[in-house]
Amino acid sequence: MSYCDLAQLKTRFGADEINQLIDPDGIGANESIALAELDSASALIDSYLAGRYPLPLAIVPVVLNGVCADITRYNLYRNAVPELVKDKHQAALKYLRDVADGKATLGLSSEQQAPDTEAAIEIKSGGNVWHRDASKGFI
Repeated sequence: MSYCDLAQLKTRFGADEINQLIDPDGIGANESIALAELDSASALIDSYLAGRYPLPLAIVPVVLNGVCADITRYNLYRNAVPELVKDKHQAALKYLRDVADGKATLGLSSEQQAPDTEAAIEIKSGGNVWHRDASKGFI
């Protein structure tokens, strides 16, 4: 399971950039290259998450979409990787190391895979105002 798909990758970084990376010669975009890199990035992410979360994740946090996209974009650059792309790749790996070390979370519990929260809604009734004994005095 990929944490990001090709359409999301193109939306995030622009179709022109991604098409140029997967088809530098202009002979026809080879989307299988991008799909393979997306799968590779997702497998890398799983390797960091495996110690903390049961895989596959039932709920995929949005943050993993961006992490997968940044790693994939970096991997699609074969040569002369722009500094911004390197920085985003390094930040993605640091985040994954932090998750693996327990310094950051995905916002999921390890058992339920639902968002962790202690917030709850509690409703208390003040009692029944219109019960039979209360209404007898008003007849």
